Amino acid sequence: MFFWIGQSVLKNAELLALEACGLLYNAACLTVAADDALRVSDPFGVERRTAQRLASQGPYRPDMVPLFASPPNEALEYAKMREPKAMAIRQWVRK
Repeated sequence: MFFWIGQSVLKNAELLALEACGLLYNAACLTVAADDALRVSDPFGVERRTAQRLASQGPYRPDMVPLFASPPNEALEYAKMREPKAMAIRQWVRK
């Protein structure tokens, strides 16, 4: 189970929770609840899908960097950096 709080837009919280779950568990996840609303009554009978930004391929696009509702400055600046270059992300885990 994974959750994401503190977003001003429910759609963003749901997207970020799905991305974080997928990244942490290397699996397709599904939204079980959003705010106080149950989304599925039987999570075992629902098809899961990989978060689009986790499966993104092709040219670099800052808006496709997962785990951010909008691209952070680092993602925007990366596009301007000289090659060779590389970017890595990791799931943030509260300790």
